[in-house]
Amino acid sequence: MHFVNMRISGENLDFEKIDRIIKMDNVKTLKKGDVHIKHGEKIIIQEDVWQCSCEIKDDVNLQKGIEDFICKIYEYHSFVNELSSSAYTSLWVTVYPEKVQLNFQLSNSMLRKLYNMGINFDLTIMNLNELYR
Repeated sequence: MHFVNMRISGENLDFEKIDRIIKMDNVKTLKKGDVHIKHGEKIIIQEDVWQCSCEIKDDVNLQKGIEDFICKIYEYHSFVNELSSSAYTSLWVTVYPEKVQLNFQLSNSMLRKLYNMGINFDLTIMNLNELYR
């Protein structure tokens, strides 16, 4: 399985306004100063974070899953672009390949959509096979 997220982080984010305008599922928010436990370690959140996530199942083409998510957030492109002028906004893709090699591409039209929204692209690739052996 893989995950694609839109993550907005910065100072004094208006979570209510973002939720009202961007209608997405699986939203998580973290407020600056909140204490969060991750892997048993206490972390103090350094900035406000609004994040919506989508899981891409193994039976779904990764590229199509990412493109579908980009198209969904593009419905809110004007507002996302406005947010991007004062907050760090990213499309964050987390890939867990089961094999040594995994390929996907973002077409020019998808890259253009991200650019038009002021969204950065972050990618995490982690093969978990060694971890589970």
